[in-house]
Amino acid sequence: MQQALRHHSSIRAGNPGASAASILVFRHSDLRGFILALGALETLRVAHPRARICLVARPDMEPFATLCPYVDDVIVDLEHDDKRRRGARITALRRSNFDFVYDLDGDVRSETLLRALKPRFGPAPPSSGPTPSATFSSAPKPGSVGEIQRLSDQLTLAGLGLTRIPVPDLDWVRHKLGDPPRLSPEYFGISGRFALISVNSESSPSELHWPQTSIVSLCHHLVRAGITPVLTGERDAGALAQSVEMSVREAKNLVARADASQLIALSSLAEVSIGPDSASIQIAGLCGTPCLVLSTTQAARASLDIPYTSAFITVHGKKIADIQAEALWQTLTCWQQAAIASPLEESPVNRHIGP
Repeated sequence: MQQALRHHSSIRAGNPGASAASILVFRHSDLRGFILALGALETLRVAHPRARICLVARPDMEPFATLCPYVDDVIVDLEHDDKRRRGARITALRRSNFDFVYDLDGDVRSETLLRALKPRFGPAPPSSGPTPSATFSSAPKPGSVGEIQRLSDQLTLAGLGLTRIPVPDLDWVRHKLGDPPRLSPEYFGISGRFALISVNSESSPSELHWPQTSIVSLCHHLVRAGITPVLTGERDAGALAQSVEMSVREAKNLVARADASQLIALSSLAEVSIGPDSASIQIAGLCGTPCLVLSTTQAARASLDIPYTSAFITVHGKKIADIQAEALWQTLTCWQQAAIASPLEESPVNRHIGP
């Protein structure tokens, strides 16, 4: 928040800044994408302190987005099957006279929505985004750089004058919810030490898929060390997680069971978070939990969305399936021993292991 405050005074011409009364933001993403955008949303809240910020989000993100302290309203019915209802919502948005629109997605869907918001008569509200319809359209396109850097660049080009969006603080989740039993590991039958294992769907691109045999092998290593494997992931990873759970009876399968708030609470208490880049990895990073990130060689050489604040190691191969569970366990064991011998400082040395 302090970083955003320092840049608040440097808002440039074309952006309404503190005078804005109404702001519209597109972030129609899954949980991982939403987490990566939290710093940008906080920046917008500070830059437009008196504005009512309306967020367009995915229906499955509504409970978590509604909790977010940086937005006032959440719209999720733009994907409704009822064309009349969807059209009425777009018409209502068009009539809302937003002072500025931030497209944090930059995809075909948001481009279509930006065009739909243009009134029949009169100019469209100024907007920021990487698509041609945006007023400030020189923002980097998704995938061209790391997502955090991309959003920083976009808000700078939108006239906010900042150089880096702040690191999000997830403490607001417990502040909003208190300390209910549903946020404790015991709620899921988890006791003692545990590790979060992020699994992905078998329909993932072949180079990104982490196969069941590798996950099962790593889980057995964890169990023998007295650490409970806790499986997390998107709903479409449910079948794979169930198969792992059947092979490792000590594992806890929370795929499609733990919501965003519960995942945040568990991440703050986990020993480590392991798996391909995911919502679980990014949340663990924000909570300061060590992360062992599986990546492809190509992605490791490019700009990665590395965990925010925690110590992390990336292990990579040509395909994630090439990374052997035994090598992962050895890396994790050596890392733990090194941390005990020489505790990690505030600025940990992070390593990339692989070809």
